[in-house]
This record gives sequence, C-alpha cells and structure tokens, in this order.
Amino acid sequence: MTPRIWIYLSVLLTLSTTVLPGKVSNKVKSRGHNTSDQQGQCTLSHGGCRYRVVLADADCMPGDDPEPLENKYDTAHFKSFMEDHVGDYRNSVLSIEETKHAKEKEVEERKQEHEGEIKKLDELEKKLTKMMEGLSVRSLRHIRQIRNDLRQMTSTMNLIKQQGGQSRGGKSKRGLSCPAEFITVGTWQSCYRFSSFNTTWHEAREYCSAFGADLVSLDTLKESYILDYLIKSKTEFESAMGWWTSGNYIARNRRWMWTTKHHLKPMGFERWGPGEPNSRSTAHCLLLYKYANYMWHDGICSELHHFICEIELA
Repeated sequence: MTPRIWIYLSVLLTLSTTVLPGKVSNKVKSRGHNTSDQQGQCTLSHGGCRYRVVLADADCMPGDDPEPLENKYDTAHFKSFMEDHVGDYRNSVLSIEETKHAKEKEVEERKQEHEGEIKKLDELEKKLTKMMEGLSVRSLRHIRQIRNDLRQMTSTMNLIKQQGGQSRGGKSKRGLSCPAEFITVGTWQSCYRFSSFNTTWHEAREYCSAFGADLVSLDTLKESYILDYLIKSKTEFESAMGWWTSGNYIARNRRWMWTTKHHLKPMGFERWGPGEPNSRSTAHCLLLYKYANYMWHDGICSELHHFICEIELA
C-alpha cells in the first residue's frame, strides 16, 4: 500500500472517530457508494461544513476489513523479516558451533600429541638416568681396581728392592739359574726374554718354542706387576707399542685362556684395560698395551708386536 493511501486513510479515521463521531454519511458506510458523482470520493458533513475525501487507488473503506491494515502490514513485514534473517542467524549459529567443535577437537589432538612426546621424554630421561647410574658404578669399580693395583705395585716394588733388585741369570730358591738372555728378579720362579723386534702372535710362539720356552702366561697379579717393572725399567723397550702374551680366545670354550706347548690354562685373574676386550670376533690374541699402562688388550693375531718368552724354573 502506497504512502498516499495511508495518509488518506489516516485523515478519514481521525475525522470518523474523533472529529466527526457518528456523523459519517450512510452512503460512506457502504462499499462502492459515494455522495458525489466521481467514483472513489466520499463526503463528510460537520458543523454546516462538508468535507470531501478522495480515496485514490482504494477498493475498500475503513471498517470493511475486520483486521486493521496496520496489523496486516506489521505481520507480513515481521514474517518476511523472520524468513529472511532467522535462517541466516541459524546457519551462523550452526557454523559457530561447528567451528567450536573443530577447535576443541584440534586442541584435544594436540594435547594427546604433546602427552605422547612428554611420555617419550620421560622414558628417555629414565633410560639416561639408568645409564648414568650404571656408568657411575663401573667408574667407581675401575677406580677401586686402579687403586688396588697401585697398592700391589708399590708392595711389589718394595719387595724387589729388598731382594736386591733385578738380576741377570739369577738363581731360584732351588738354586737353578735362568738361561742366557733370560732375566728374572730376586728368587722369582720364572725367567723372561724380551724381543727386540715385532712379529705376529703365531711366529712369536715359534720363536719362544725355539728357546725351549712359551709365550708368557700371567698367573698372578704379582707377576703382572713384575713384568710392568721390567718393561718400564728398560729404555730400549720404550718404542714397543705392545707385547704379545700366550693369552688367546678359545672359540670352542668361549673364553680367554693361557696357551702353552702342552695344555691350556684358565686365567686366575683378569687385568683388562677400559672397554676391553672389545673385538672378540676378530681379535683373539692378548697383548700388554703401552698406552693402557700395559693392561690387557685384545689384538688381531696377524698384527706385528714385540713379545715376551717365559721359562718356569721347576
């Protein structure tokens, strides 16, 4: 309905309900009847004056429709507004809810990922702590072993000094002398010969056998320190990187043993260097290694080193 019609209707309603109550012509009350000859016009009388109201583009008069036009217009407008906007609002709400759920799901997934990473870090920390504890225990054991070795070495050195030091071709308690080129200390029951050249472990055994001897077997820790003393007291031995012994890894027994011409002897003690033996699959021969203070190292039998022969005085 156009604004022009609304204006005319407002004038008419005002005049009929306030200004001219009960004075509307009977012709006006009936649809399609006018007091003038022109169609669409109404005449109202009041106080001796006549008023003409023109209803342009109107097909009804106030009172013909039981429902006010204002209500019709407001209801239709509200319904149209709701149809146009409520659907969009509902969709917006649903979109917000979906976005919220998606964000919550993403946060939960990231939380689970972080919890998994934290769990892995905790496990790694426990492993490292356990490794450090084990390393500390091994280090303490190694320190104690070195301390004990030093004490025994000091005791052996004092014993050698008391017995007159090193002797060439010395006599044992039974009065037996060491062969030529073999040396011993005091009344020690073994004689030793130190090579002045390098060779393989197998050839070293042959050289010792030619002298009626074997590669040296270290039966006691005391004997180990005696050899340390004899090696370190000779300046001509300083160039030797290592010394072959009769120690050999016996695969069938899966253990290290001393080997002689006649039999195998189990090791009564061990004096391996740090981390040794570390190459059991290829290094099957035992040597006294210079840079480990002449502690035991496993070596490849084909390597070239000095060697020590031993004859036991029976």
